[in-house]
Amino acid sequence: MRLNNLVIYNLKNKKKYDNPVPSFFTSGFVFIKLIDSDGNCGFGEPSPYIFGVKKMIHFLTAIFLHYFKNKELNKISLMKIKEELKNEDLKKIIACFDQAIKEILAKNKGKTVARCLAKNVKKKRIQLYASGGMIFEKKDYSFLIEEANKYKEESYFGWKFRPRFPNANLSHNQRIKNPPPFDEKKLINFAVKLRKNVGDVFNLMLDCGGRCESIKQAKYLADALHELNFYFLEEPLQRKLSLYQKLAEKKLKLKIAGGEHIYSLKKFYFWKKFKLDIFQPDTNLLTFGEIKNIEKFWKKEIIFHNWCNLINSAININYILSSKNNIILEKNILKNPYQDLFINKSFKITNGMVTALPNPGYGIKLKNLNKKNIICNEIKI
Repeated sequence: MRLNNLVIYNLKNKKKYDNPVPSFFTSGFVFIKLIDSDGNCGFGEPSPYIFGVKKMIHFLTAIFLHYFKNKELNKISLMKIKEELKNEDLKKIIACFDQAIKEILAKNKGKTVARCLAKNVKKKRIQLYASGGMIFEKKDYSFLIEEANKYKEESYFGWKFRPRFPNANLSHNQRIKNPPPFDEKKLINFAVKLRKNVGDVFNLMLDCGGRCESIKQAKYLADALHELNFYFLEEPLQRKLSLYQKLAEKKLKLKIAGGEHIYSLKKFYFWKKFKLDIFQPDTNLLTFGEIKNIEKFWKKEIIFHNWCNLINSAININYILSSKNNIILEKNILKNPYQDLFINKSFKITNGMVTALPNPGYGIKLKNLNKKNIICNEIKI
C-alpha cells in the first residue's frame, strides 16, 4: 500500500455568537484525508490553535509531498520524520498524518484503531468530564449553575468552568500572549455558591488559561478552591518554567493540571520540570508513539485534553481505549457548529461515559459539508 493523495478540508463558520466560544468556531479549522493505492482513506485533525489556515494548508501540503507522497505505509516512521524536522511549526502538525495512516492500516484489517494499537482491548467505556463554563464579564457567574447541575444529573465525572471572559472577546492566542486579568474574589464567591448548589460529591475544576497575574494570586485561588474540594486547577499561570517552579515551592494541596500545548517528547521532558500533578496531552499535537512513551515516564494522573472537533475526539477515544491506564477524557459541551457535517459511528455518550462502537478505523464519515453558515474549501494534492 502506498500513499497516493492528500485532501485538505478547511471549514469556516459564518455564524456570530453572543457568548464566548472556542476561536475555531468562527475562524474555522482544517482536517485532512489521506488516500492509499487501494482506495482506503484515513482522517487526521491538527490543532486549530497553532497557526492560521493559510499557513496550515501550506505546511500540510509541503510535508505530504516531501515525506508521504507515493511512500509505502508500512515503511513510514512518524517518529523519525518528526525528529528530522527542524522547523518547530512543522512538528506541531505531523501528528495528523500519524492519525490518518493509523486509520488506513486499521481499515485494511477491518479493525478499530484502538484494536490495532493494543492486542487486547478490554476497556469499552471512558469516563467524561464536562468542559464549558464560558461567559462574558457582563454576565453574572450564577448564570453557570444550571449548566453545572445539568452535567451532574447526567452523571459526568465533573464540570469545568473558566474565569469570565473580557467583553472584547479576545481570541485564544490573544489570551495566551496577553492574559486578561480577572477578579479572583468574585470567582471564589461564585465557587462557594456553586459547591453548595451541586453538593459535596460532584467534581469541580477551574481552567484559568494562564490568567493569574502573580504567584500570590494563584496560591490564593488554589487554597480557596482546595477548601471547596475542587478536583484541579488548570494552567493558573502563563506557560513559563520559572513561574511554576515558584508555585511548586508553595506546596499547594490542590492538583495543578496542564500540558495541552505539548507537541513533542522534548517539550514534554522540559514540562516535567513544571511539577504538574495532572498531564493533559492531546493526539492533535502528539503522535500515538509519543503519548505511549510519555505514559511510561509519567507516573502521575493523565486526563486527556479534548476541546476540538469530532475527528479529534474519535482519535483521542481510540488512543485511550488502547491504554492500560485509567484515563479520563474532557468533553467540550458547547454546541459545535461543525458536528452535523459528520456521521459518527465511532462512539456514543450515555450517563457521562463514552462507549466505543466496533466500526473500522475511527468510525467517522463525511456527510454534507455544504450547510447553512458553513463554508467548505476542499484542496486535493
